[in-house]
Amino acid sequence: MRIKVVVGTQFHVFEDGVRHETTFGELKALAAKHFGIDPEAYKFLYRGRPRPDEHSLEDAGVLDRTALTLSTCTNRIRQARRRGAN
Repeated sequence: MRIKVVVGTQFHVFEDGVRHETTFGELKALAAKHFGIDPEAYKFLYRGRPRPDEHSLEDAGVLDRTALTLSTCTNRIRQARRRGAN
């Protein structure tokens, strides 16, 4: 299965280790390693809705050659900024 993951203006196509049973959390871990990002600060969006890490790609209806967006979790960013300001 080929999945295109978009983070900001960058993207990468993942093929190895991605199956229909792969969870969004597992795919996020692969993307975090590739892009060098903190996985806790991001959430996958598919069809405009955030997807829980424990759901599989198959549960969400993700098909081969689909593009998924990794977007920042604004609540976690706000919390981190507050902690840094204290």
